[in-house]
Amino acid sequence: MRHRGKKRKVVKENYEEHETRLSRDRANKRRKAAEETFEEYETCLSRDRNRKCEAQQKVEETHEELEARLVAEEETRRACTHEKYQLRKARETPKQRVARITWSKSNSTKSTK
Repeated sequence: MRHRGKKRKVVKENYEEHETRLSRDRANKRRKAAEETFEEYETCLSRDRNRKCEAQQKVEETHEELEARLVAEEETRRACTHEKYQLRKARETPKQRVARITWSKSNSTKSTK
């Protein structure tokens, strides 16, 4: 059974109603700002400053965490690459094989003399 939320009432307003509502809101905002005391203004400013500082600290922490994560990923990638190439054995080319065999034969004949 699905939970159904309340349907929101859609208010359709024409352009004039929209403009009157906006002008009323602007007037209310101006009146509220005019009635605001200096102490209330200062408290709002300090609260906004605190919010801004907290937001900046969060951003700085995330940058530090991002840097740490990137460094860790780079070290992991390098370690995996190093292990991958350590496990791989180099293939000998035919010329290298001939040179190794002739070198070992020449050394074995010298040691027996």
